[in-house]
Amino acid sequence: HDGQAMTIRAEGHPRVYLRAEMKVEGEVTITDLFGQTLPTGTGNFLLSEGLRKHNVIPSSRLILEGVVNEPTIQSFKCGDLVERSLLGKCATRALKSLGLAPIKYEWQEVGDALNIVITTGR
Repeated sequence: HDGQAMTIRAEGHPRVYLRAEMKVEGEVTITDLFGQTLPTGTGNFLLSEGLRKHNVIPSSRLILEGVVNEPTIQSFKCGDLVERSLLGKCATRALKSLGLAPIKYEWQEVGDALNIVITTGR
């Protein structure tokens, strides 16, 4: 990664990738997380191992930007808690794998885009 952004691909899965940015130390923004050809429930592994491999650790905040995952969007529309949504659960497992604890979850609407913001700690 170039200090600003990194892209990670999964070998043998050309349509699987993760793109993350860290403009401020400890605050990681995931701009793309596509794992539709991975086995169910392994997106958190892609997320945690990709961040760990590149030493991009969301020690203060993890932001999932521009959510397009339909089950997660439905959770938002139904008023569910972030942490109960598909991407919320994925992010929680990834954070715990990195030795971090989610402290606060928020849905964030920016124009027509939906973000998930998770405040983290040790």
